[in-house]
Amino acid sequence: MNRYSLEEFKKLVENADMVYGKVSVNAAVNLPARLRKKMLLEALDQMDDKDNLGYYGRFEEDEKGRKILVLL
Repeated sequence: MNRYSLEEFKKLVENADMVYGKVSVNAAVNLPARLRKKMLLEALDQMDDKDNLGYYGRFEEDEKGRKILVLL
């Protein structure tokens, strides 16, 4: 996982074909969940970067050549 600034992270989301995150069902079970890029970008646009938070993710490529962004 790499750390990105808010602007870098927005560019990564725009360049990804699919975006996945983790959903915690309970303390022992975490499931991958697909996120809609449009909704994620809208939420990121509402954030301000004055706190200088880090955004974490990694790129993977599946067997069909699609770029998948996996968020932490």
